[in-house]
Amino acid sequence: MIRFAWNSTATGRNYDVLSRLALPPGRYDIRVGTRVDGGRVGIKTIAVDVPDFVHQALSMSGVALFAAALIWLIALVTYEPTDPVWFFTTDALHPPANFVGRVGAFLSELSFQLLGYGAYLIPAALAWAGWYYFWCQPFDAIYTKGFGIMLLLACSSAFLSLVFGSADVSGKTFEAGGSIGAWLGAWSA
Repeated sequence: MIRFAWNSTATGRNYDVLSRLALPPGRYDIRVGTRVDGGRVGIKTIAVDVPDFVHQALSMSGVALFAAALIWLIALVTYEPTDPVWFFTTDALHPPANFVGRVGAFLSELSFQLLGYGAYLIPAALAWAGWYYFWCQPFDAIYTKGFGIMLLLACSSAFLSLVFGSADVSGKTFEAGGSIGAWLGAWSA
């Protein structure tokens, strides 16, 4: 319990104003009392939640990861092989058909070139991490989980490459498991 007291004769008034009250995060009941001439007393109780800004930063990181997962998923779903993409297909004169624009066209082209259809696991992994950050839950064995996600991406790409080989999408041929899947599939077979 925190108590404040002041000397009304020193300040010349019967009240004091606190502009800042430093409290650790948590829920508090603040009681404000007053006494007027004639002996009447009034008390007001206010419930105050002091936020924990450290955990709120993690919460916002979760929202950002959810947004990144959604944008990445939209970019993958609206992939068009004829889109003009930095470093890959720059000779097209039309604007990209990808819903996320040039960034989405580049992101989906790079994802499909590297991982093939295994690229759909990336938004799922981002959403899973966003869920943990949003609810401020700590990751248990984060390096093991990160290694497991990378291993899942690599193995699923290799599996897709071994099973389906190359795929034809709108007249453009690419490996179903991407470059990484083709390399791992050839190495393991």
